[in-house]
Amino acid sequence: MAEIEIYSATVCPFAHRSRLVLLEKEIDFELIEIDLQNKPEGFTEISPYGKVPVIKHGDERVWESAIINEYLDEVFPEPPLMPVDSISRALARIWIDFANSRFVPTFTNLLRNPDTQQQKEAAEELHNQLLFMEKEGIGKRKSDGSYWFGKSLSLVDLTLYPWFERWSVIEHYRGFGLPAECIRLKEWWEAMSQRDSVKAIANPTDYYIQRYASYATPTAKS
Repeated sequence: MAEIEIYSATVCPFAHRSRLVLLEKEIDFELIEIDLQNKPEGFTEISPYGKVPVIKHGDERVWESAIINEYLDEVFPEPPLMPVDSISRALARIWIDFANSRFVPTFTNLLRNPDTQQQKEAAEELHNQLLFMEKEGIGKRKSDGSYWFGKSLSLVDLTLYPWFERWSVIEHYRGFGLPAECIRLKEWWEAMSQRDSVKAIANPTDYYIQRYASYATPTAKS
């Protein structure tokens, strides 16, 4: 019997995060796919917010992807996905919070906002956030590795990556590409895309373009 049950949806980047953590740690898990447009009866008894991901570990449930990921890292400590020293752990949490409170909402606003002026403002904000990530985040990594903290993969990498796998969506519908100045970020993106865990559950760009089409209307590019 699997140690973990995860309620997930392939299209959901938040669930994608936690599936990557499970794969990186080689935890035996059962995947339960949820149709977010037609949730099963009683789903809120499993997921109080009615969202994915949710995990069940024995009799316990944990929800919210960032919390799930730290829980998994504590309960299944190998390989560790948080830095050892206190300041690096603090920085990891800062970047996870940055992803959740700034980067992801801006990405979402750019895609989903039907107002073209507000899309323009969101594009500018996302551009500035990416430059900030390049300068203050990945650009300050150790020179001997491709990940956020150098050679060691961390929860920061796994927290951010699902939105980069979906980058084709905002490129296709909003004409927004990665800024040319983001050289280290591009190297990080390439390194992440080559990980076995990422390749094991990756979807092609057309999949995301089709699945996110409804979010981009009514101002979707033809």
